[in-house]
Amino acid sequence: MGFSWPTAHGSDASEWGGPVLSEALPSMLFAGPSRTPSISWSPGSVHAISIGLYPDAFKRVFGIEASDLMDLVLPMEQVLPASSCQALGQVGTEDGPLFQQLESAIQRCAHGGLATGGAATLNHWLTALGMKIAATCTGTGLRQMQRQFKRWAGQSQRELQLYVRAERAFALVQQQENPVWSDVALQAGYSDQSHFGREVKRISGFSPAQFAQRMKTDEAFWMYRLLGKS
Repeated sequence: MGFSWPTAHGSDASEWGGPVLSEALPSMLFAGPSRTPSISWSPGSVHAISIGLYPDAFKRVFGIEASDLMDLVLPMEQVLPASSCQALGQVGTEDGPLFQQLESAIQRCAHGGLATGGAATLNHWLTALGMKIAATCTGTGLRQMQRQFKRWAGQSQRELQLYVRAERAFALVQQQENPVWSDVALQAGYSDQSHFGREVKRISGFSPAQFAQRMKTDEAFWMYRLLGKS
């Protein structure tokens, strides 16, 4: 889930046959955990900053459960307290580097303590979250622990494993000059290459080959190029 400061929104002309502009988005936008891929397009320049938070960190900072915001995209003032919106809205208007202003604003929003370091990968985060739930829910049944996991994470552990496998697969792709897809599928934990293709298409909208090509050539996919360096 995350926050964005966008300037325009629509659908991608190259992928969907032509631009369909909607009304301009608000200056500060909230996006909850999402189970489907999304895409945006603008006819002009866009200047935006996005902040992504793990759902349990979101709960610590703002006191809000991620599971209540599944698949929602809303103006930030409809989700966060007015004091938090005010603190985040001041980012870019004060002296100092922008990212230091962001960090300071999030610290001012925090209801609870913030961790000093983050999980390097989604798999690391899921493992740590599962261990935390196991330690705090001793004496409870499996179903209760599963419900607690979904409350903290916004999605079930099984649903999030889709993203863990894809993350692992494309980290492998980034480390190989000419990936063999059947080998990548096996090493990433898929049952076979078809299973790999279906899951990647489901969460990204692209086939594995299309996604890998985008990572290499499309500037919009810059974040995924970091996977091979984690």
